[in-house]
Amino acid sequence: MKKLYQMVSKDIDQLLEEQWVTRPRVQDRIMYYSELALGTPYVKFCLGEGPDAPYDQDPLMDIARVDCMTFSEQIIALAISRSYREAFHNLQRIRYLDGKIDFTWRNHYTIADWLPNNSWLLEDVTEHVGGARCQSMTKTIDRRRMLRDKGCDDLAHIPEAQQLTTQYIPKESVLEIANRLEGGEIVSLITSKPGIFSSHMGLIARNSAGALVFRHASSEPEQMQVVDVALDQFPSYLAARTDDVGLKFVRVRPSAVSPTP
Repeated sequence: MKKLYQMVSKDIDQLLEEQWVTRPRVQDRIMYYSELALGTPYVKFCLGEGPDAPYDQDPLMDIARVDCMTFSEQIIALAISRSYREAFHNLQRIRYLDGKIDFTWRNHYTIADWLPNNSWLLEDVTEHVGGARCQSMTKTIDRRRMLRDKGCDDLAHIPEAQQLTTQYIPKESVLEIANRLEGGEIVSLITSKPGIFSSHMGLIARNSAGALVFRHASSEPEQMQVVDVALDQFPSYLAARTDDVGLKFVRVRPSAVSPTP
């Protein structure tokens, strides 16, 4: 069978229609499609608003190359869709506030924008998974400053700098909470760096042997593709990321079935 990054739209149509029937649970489709995506080349900031856009001319969808966020977004869009066309439209709903395709309306901040703006689809299960181990982090998110640095000037709809708080599970506890993971979760790595909460993201999946793995688009020079990190290697992986302090877990709501555009 073709790898996901080798497929064209007609292949995707056939794949999604078949798997909608054979894998009725959205979590199982997330894991299956992400497994097919193993080996997809890593390219940073590889999606944008299309060739005529003023700020980012990258394509609106491209399964042949991914970064950590677009990998997660595109897998989710595929998992809630029954055709390539439907997946394309769902991807825009995921990436943009109210589905409005515009750089300034994109959900740039994973925790501050992407997660709350996708409450129709995503559920934060960090406290459920982490229980008493959870800790809180408060940061100031300045969207206007970030967008001005990108050359944007139409910012009337952008809020002023906000102080936000989020819950996370300390990375040292990852093995202790593993038995509460089902597979199919989205994982955000929480950083100590100022101005952002999330430094990286990926998926929790079960590999062909049924073992839990962290599946992500790796920017490591020796990898530069979608890879798996075995659960027993995950603590070492996290320890090497010295600025990251914890993890946030999100699940797709099982009832989330995309409308036909």
